[in-house]
Amino acid sequence: FVLFVIRAFLNGLGLTYIGMIAAFVVTFSNIFLNWVLIYGNLGFQAYGVDGAAMASSLAGFIGMVVISLFLLKREVLNYLKSSGKFFDWEVLKEIFYLGFPPGVDGVLTNLAFLIFTKFAGMISTTALAASSIVFSIMTISFMPGFAFGIAATTLVGQALGAGKIRLAYQGTFRAASYSAFLMGFVGLVFIIFGKEIISLFSTDPIIICETYPALFVVSLIQVGDAYHMVVGSALRSTGLVYWVMVVYIFVSFFVMLPLGYYLGVHLKYGTVGLWSSVFVWILSMSVAFVWKFRKKEWVSIRI
Repeated sequence: FVLFVIRAFLNGLGLTYIGMIAAFVVTFSNIFLNWVLIYGNLGFQAYGVDGAAMASSLAGFIGMVVISLFLLKREVLNYLKSSGKFFDWEVLKEIFYLGFPPGVDGVLTNLAFLIFTKFAGMISTTALAASSIVFSIMTISFMPGFAFGIAATTLVGQALGAGKIRLAYQGTFRAASYSAFLMGFVGLVFIIFGKEIISLFSTDPIIICETYPALFVVSLIQVGDAYHMVVGSALRSTGLVYWVMVVYIFVSFFVMLPLGYYLGVHLKYGTVGLWSSVFVWILSMSVAFVWKFRKKEWVSIRI
């Protein structure tokens, strides 16, 4: 928790590279400690699954220590000195106001995808395995969207603070276009080499045939996914956190889930029918977020 809080604070200051360093430290520490604690290397006892849990906890602690050291950087200390009181109720209320909606939509969106996974299990065990593979593969694609979303959040926050509305607007769409290029390219790779990539997870021809059409469908909408992730992050940064929350909840529970059940379970289109609802989910949110951002209602919001 402390690691994520400090990382978000440093991102707000524009020091996003520090979060990357901490992520590298956590990842490589986790790999090393897994090797030591799971298998009992370097004289340690082999703890198995318990060792994996201990390794993850220790790696997170190491990452927290490393990122905390960067709080001693001159620009961070200068900001802390100029920010006034260490504890301020007004600031705390503002943090809650801005942080509560993303927390709610995050929890409910994850719940929606748990129900989505339940639908996959209702279709067949093959569909459940196929959906799990699609989820795993797509994590590669949305990483650029996540990264450029952080960039857009930082850029918009700093630009609005400086009164540079044009920079906030143009910077957001530039970040979204860069993300769209990268995610679109990854989507194209998935379309061309999808079956080969799926075979890394399963060599069962039935699972490959079940998985590829679904992967193909979501690969087609990766450009839209880029705009959904980046522009959505920018909207949150402008203060429209409750509007974004409502869109996520509505599209997840009243568009994606009913459509996924209808196509995948009721009409028996299987995995590809189920994942077609994700295509519509991404498309709906990307259109809604771009439309809202282009209206520039956020210009008059004061945070």
